[in-house]
Amino acid sequence: MIPATLNITAVEQVGDYALRLSFDDATVQTLDFKTFLSLSRHPDIRAYLNPARFAAFRIEYGELVWGDYDLCFPIADLYQNRLMPDFDTEDAAKKLLSVLAQSESDVQNNRLTAQEKVFDLLRASLLAKKTKSTGVHRNSSDKQEQ
Repeated sequence: MIPATLNITAVEQVGDYALRLSFDDATVQTLDFKTFLSLSRHPDIRAYLNPARFAAFRIEYGELVWGDYDLCFPIADLYQNRLMPDFDTEDAAKKLLSVLAQSESDVQNNRLTAQEKVFDLLRASLLAKKTKSTGVHRNSSDKQEQ
């Protein structure tokens, strides 16, 4: 279970794109951001594949951030070591086959590439998960500001 109030207290880079995060309830998670960064189509996110830029992370108000909040993650996802949406493998395979079948006709009609359709499906799934937020507050002062 995720605590109602949660803060990151320490962060250490332990690999090219891997960080070890310590939380104020003594939980420690090691997260590898490479897959997330590599799969992103947004150039501002992909820019963090630059090792020097990735290494410029910091903790601010109990959150892990880069730049002027150019890159940040919901603290509940970091706590649960979940950077990418969870997929049921069989369900995801069925959806992918369906998308690819539809994509063939879309590609023939010059509307979308198969890759764009797959990324749209992944993006929609991620957004659906985000709307079912756990309601975790970053720290007690955030509750007063909201």
